[in-house]
Amino acid sequence: RSVASRRKWRLRHRKGRGLRRAARGLIGTERSGLHGVGVGCRFPPPTAPSGRPPNGEGGATAALPNPGTFEECHRRCKELFPVQMEGVKLTVNKGLSNHFQVNHTVALSTVGDSAYHFGATYVGGQQIGPNEAFPVLVGSMDGSGSLSAQLLHLLTPACAPSWPAR
Repeated sequence: RSVASRRKWRLRHRKGRGLRRAARGLIGTERSGLHGVGVGCRFPPPTAPSGRPPNGEGGATAALPNPGTFEECHRRCKELFPVQMEGVKLTVNKGLSNHFQVNHTVALSTVGDSAYHFGATYVGGQQIGPNEAFPVLVGSMDGSGSLSAQLLHLLTPACAPSWPAR
């Protein structure tokens, strides 16, 4: 065979092999109940909000709930973004022991007031899980002397009250 005919043969067989592989992948996902979306991405078949399949797959679709006014939706979206500030904010955290940590925050602004906050956190030794320990005491004081604190404690496995103070 000539070089050109060998190239055509390779291309034709590569394309065929790729199509066969794609068909095998698609058949496998249909059998498992998952729809292929791309390489490595698999999602369950689409269902209506009520948990029933969409129209044409076994029933009528329930109407979607009204999301509310445009202003309400816009307000919810704006809450996701961080608050913008003009200036500099410096936060320094220091762990003094396994149970006690302090932090200092200085905010310098050209538009609003500058502020200083001192905070302290105490985490007790009553270990409930890998990321849970009780009691927890969190306190914060700003430059004007305003103090806020919160105590979290586990009284019983079903009761973990919180006591805020200002």
